[in-house]
Amino acid sequence: MSKDVTRYSLIERALDLNDQEAWRELEAQYKAFIFHVLKDAGVPQSEQEDIAQNVLVTLSQNLKSYDKEKGKFRSWFATVLKRASYAYLKSKKSRVLRENKYFENSVSEEASDLDVLIEDQWKLHVTNLAFDRVRESFRGQSVEVFQRLASGESVESVMEATGLARQSIYTMKMRVQKSLAREVRYVMDQLEYD
Repeated sequence: MSKDVTRYSLIERALDLNDQEAWRELEAQYKAFIFHVLKDAGVPQSEQEDIAQNVLVTLSQNLKSYDKEKGKFRSWFATVLKRASYAYLKSKKSRVLRENKYFENSVSEEASDLDVLIEDQWKLHVTNLAFDRVRESFRGQSVEVFQRLASGESVESVMEATGLARQSIYTMKMRVQKSLAREVRYVMDQLEYD
């Protein structure tokens, strides 16, 4: 993904079938998100690539129907992703029902869980993109200190491992945290295409 996340103009460019670069950029922004959702939804790895490609084909075929006046691109895109995932879940349920008459989960329960999963994965995707941008702007141990603390390591342990003073650790953490919050807002603004 390029350093600067693009806005609605990327969608407009991707509508031009001759602009392959725009489509590659759009795909790069969303493909990892699609795979994370499919993985967490329990789609076998052997089927993830096919479903992801189906989502991307559907996206390319229906991109012209997206109307930014009716809502955010993310919401529209989530609907495309959910429909492909629902179709998979429904076909999976049909196979299981044929094999086992005691199958208990309904597609609607799975679909509800999928909504939560998509939202959680979206937040993680945006945070990861933002953190990649933040990482580039810090020198020294700031990012390492932040990651250690975020993973649950104690301040004392970080002090021992890095040789830094307690106040330096807190200062580094706050600087990275503030920068990350700013970048998350920026990335969300760029990807959600209000």
